[in-house]
Amino acid sequence: MAVAYARQRPFSLPFFSTVKKCFHSAQSMEQTLKAAIEGRNFLHIPRLLSSYPQKPHPNPFSFLSSSSPVTQIKTVDEILQSLISLRPRPVSSTTYFLLLTQYLTNSNLLPLTLAILQQYIRSGSKIPQQTRLSLSQSWLHQRCTQTIVDILSETRSIGYPPDRSTCNYIISSLCSVDEVGEAVSILREMRKARCEPDAESYDLVIEAACRKRRTKELVEILGEMIRIGIRPKQGTVLRVVSALRANGDVWRAKEIVVGLERHGVEVGFHSFEVLLEGCLKMNEFLLAAEVVMEMTDRGLIPYIDARQRVVEGLASVGEFRLQFEIAHLVEEQFIVNKTAYEAANWANNGGLVYHSKTVHGAANCSRDICIILGLLRKLCNFTRQSKIKKKQT
Repeated sequence: MAVAYARQRPFSLPFFSTVKKCFHSAQSMEQTLKAAIEGRNFLHIPRLLSSYPQKPHPNPFSFLSSSSPVTQIKTVDEILQSLISLRPRPVSSTTYFLLLTQYLTNSNLLPLTLAILQQYIRSGSKIPQQTRLSLSQSWLHQRCTQTIVDILSETRSIGYPPDRSTCNYIISSLCSVDEVGEAVSILREMRKARCEPDAESYDLVIEAACRKRRTKELVEILGEMIRIGIRPKQGTVLRVVSALRANGDVWRAKEIVVGLERHGVEVGFHSFEVLLEGCLKMNEFLLAAEVVMEMTDRGLIPYIDARQRVVEGLASVGEFRLQFEIAHLVEEQFIVNKTAYEAANWANNGGLVYHSKTVHGAANCSRDICIILGLLRKLCNFTRQSKIKKKQT
């Protein structure tokens, strides 16, 4: 349990005069801090350190290391508790930083380090970027002898139950040094330490896994999010689809996108667009047509260039008989509709060249976008059936 913070003593003239006399050297500052702690004048510490022009070196809290671990935990706890009520909060920023720096290199007191980190985050102060590397090293060193749950439980035992913000910062630090596997382990062990992950927890791991193209873990983590009821953001889905496309796994990307939509997750136009471009790049025209149908069912209209490439790609697959049948389907679906300028422009810029009657008919009349999209649905179904018949024969 956290040590209850005693009532602060008012500024005493002897103490304040000592600060003025000893301010300019690191050694005298350490002595001043030691005197303030022994006199339980904890509120003097932030004001003293914040007035210092530069972060002192060596660390003025280094004298704490000469005490026993129990004493160190008790002393730091008292300092942390005193800083909670201090306003404005940025005044305590230097104190948090120096305490965190002092214990980051001591992996044996990692729970105390995490307690300092927790209060540092809650203060709203910006934590310097260089602490991520030291925190990752300390965490990985301690993990050689302890489990994740044990480390987080020890933090709870000294009065600072682990929260999402602290765990997310650890995950982010590990991801920044490419320790994605350990970050995934923390994500999956958080619940055992009575700390529920949130969307940010998953987003951090997914973003790091996307950078490393660890697609297997991406799919697993995304599935875990859906199972526990956390909806991924559109940006998260876009990163996953882009990573799968970069690996050439457009079939799995399509399954994920459709599966997310069925679970009520709004995927967004850009994810569909990236998936469609991936299908076309891999010459998976049948899959591209299915993606277009999924888009139109949700009111998303693909760009005209992509639609044209899909239709031309479908017409180019198979034998001459298949091409003739596709052209016949095109001819059946083309009708006059003078209000659809975009579809007419598509036909005039190329259209289908596999049937002369179709080409002339396409060049002379306007077509509604919906007609072309309906055509894609028929082409897709026909091509799928043709492939099944070909396999059977």
